[in-house]
Amino acid sequence: MVWSTISSLVVWVLWKARCKCVFQKIKQNAVELVKEVWLMLLHTLRGQYDAIAGEPEVVIRRQQQFREIWKNVEVFVLEQPS
Repeated sequence: MVWSTISSLVVWVLWKARCKCVFQKIKQNAVELVKEVWLMLLHTLRGQYDAIAGEPEVVIRRQQQFREIWKNVEVFVLEQPS
């Protein structure tokens, strides 16, 4: 489970970085990407640990905090040229 989580998070971060580069012309360096993967991994694994440890209120609070962090992620709508 841990390896599938890690690989999923890496692919997600790379996809977001690619979208930023293509659509916003923002290039991120490798260090920024590694930090982003690390933070997402910590949030994800900590939530799984708390769920296993039987602390559902902690899991819910962390999920809400995580969603709050990511709620302002820009969504792009592609339009066909006229």
